[in-house]
Amino acid sequence: VAGDLYAAGDIVHFPYNKTGKTVRIEHWRTAEQLGRLAAKNMLSKNEEFDSVPFFWTEQAGINLQYVGHTIKWDEIIINGEIDSQNFIAFYIEDGAVTAAAGCGHDKEMIMIEELMRLKKLPRPDELRQNSIDITKVLIEALSLT
Repeated sequence: VAGDLYAAGDIVHFPYNKTGKTVRIEHWRTAEQLGRLAAKNMLSKNEEFDSVPFFWTEQAGINLQYVGHTIKWDEIIINGEIDSQNFIAFYIEDGAVTAAAGCGHDKEMIMIEELMRLKKLPRPDELRQNSIDITKVLIEALSLT
């Protein structure tokens, strides 16, 4: 938003409050969220985008989900087995998880989205141990909020 000018959709750049960077995310779900936000702000709600980008795709019978946003990373921590299409890959930038891609972990990816929103994801050193119970982490995070 700039004055009385509002924009929404998959072509807009907007400030992503999880990283402080301006991003452009070309997925219909984010475009839909931005449209609702623009409408609220036209009604003087003065709200900021606080959702976490989430999308999914199915390619050659393989369902892949992605949560968060990054265009560069320092490290990828893999929990699970890529070859068996049963994994979560955590993208690390400047010592923090900025995105995750998963295959075969639909429920966990939804939980990761909420943990990102709450800023309660495990640290990279914890994720490297490959023994994190995402359900337990989310329950603990929700009980603290």
